[in-house]
Amino acid sequence: MIYTLLKCIALGIVVSTQFLSCTDKNQPINSSNIDGNFEFHSMIINGNLTGFSYKTTPKIGDHGYLYSGIKNNYNCDNNLLDFTAYYAQSAYPEIIANPDTVDSIRLTMFLADTLLSFTPDISLYYLNNNNNDSIFNENDTFYDNFNLSNLNILELGNLNLNPIDTLSNILSIELVINDPPIIEELLSFSEDTSKCFMTSQTSATDHLKIYSSESNVKPQLFVYYTITDSSDSSFSESFSLPIVQDLTLIEIPDFDNLSQDSLYIGGSLFESVLKFDLSPFSEIPAQFVLKEDSYLILNSMNIDASSAINILAYPLTDSLNQIDNFSEWYDDVPVDKTTYMPIFYEDGKLKIRIQSYLQYVINGEIDHFGISLKSSVNNDPFSKFSIEDPDSGFSEITIEYVSGI
Repeated sequence: MIYTLLKCIALGIVVSTQFLSCTDKNQPINSSNIDGNFEFHSMIINGNLTGFSYKTTPKIGDHGYLYSGIKNNYNCDNNLLDFTAYYAQSAYPEIIANPDTVDSIRLTMFLADTLLSFTPDISLYYLNNNNNDSIFNENDTFYDNFNLSNLNILELGNLNLNPIDTLSNILSIELVINDPPIIEELLSFSEDTSKCFMTSQTSATDHLKIYSSESNVKPQLFVYYTITDSSDSSFSESFSLPIVQDLTLIEIPDFDNLSQDSLYIGGSLFESVLKFDLSPFSEIPAQFVLKEDSYLILNSMNIDASSAINILAYPLTDSLNQIDNFSEWYDDVPVDKTTYMPIFYEDGKLKIRIQSYLQYVINGEIDHFGISLKSSVNNDPFSKFSIEDPDSGFSEITIEYVSGI
């Protein structure tokens, strides 16, 4: 009798195991418990995600730094700086109209590093297009998209490294222009309110970070002139031309050998999209509230970089067709930045908190087109973060909710 009972139990285990192994891997695993007047439920869904990565035009014009040199095979030989003379033409018309009254012009750029193991070798050029409009767009930092052929280019000289400022503890590079013909060239076009300069690295040096117009230590352009008063006393005065925008022109490396088993974010041009099926959530009751501990989980491939890279997750606001991995996609991907999904790194996993997003989606308050993964502007634009492609690897959605609310 006991033998027969054990045999039946064993047979039941085998049958159950076979049944479970044949079920869809997307089938949710549910559990629940009662706490007071509420019933708490947990749901785990494995293998429900798909994803792809694409390459965009580099956009680092809104970063806090400009860059000069080579890093991770990214080549950054040139920076563009756009100053405006619009206000100076109104406030100092006689000085602008008479360049011979100007003693010197000084352009200064401030470095993020306080100690350098090399001396920067950077030349400065003036780019004149005889127009009052800027000759570049801060949202396009791809070197191949910038055309110099229609510009009058004036070489100004090499930027010199200044001793560190003892008050601000900041290093700087600058060029003082006191050659009258060059000063006249810079100021002679009264309608040219946009004064555009280009830095060019003249020899291969280490990577250099320079504070941009998006920082608190902006590049400066000062015009110095001498005033003689009624008593024939002379003294020096100056005014500044505010910087309007600046950017680093990037030559990107070849990424033909990237692993097809990973998704990438960062590196100034990689973004990714995650999609998942909503059908497993159909069994959630009409009245529910998702708890904060609701995550989308993926394998992180470069764990060491996770703490240094901030990835942003936003819901897509429109449908996006499947894009071949690592193909070029230059159209803007529409996202809703009001629904932010925090990202955490834990035990080699990337965890996206989807509580608010999924609550809205299941309730029909927003459409579900997928999740966009982008790199923060605070990241190093020459470092990329990789996660295991959920199509061929691990993925999990785990949620907790309260029913009967």
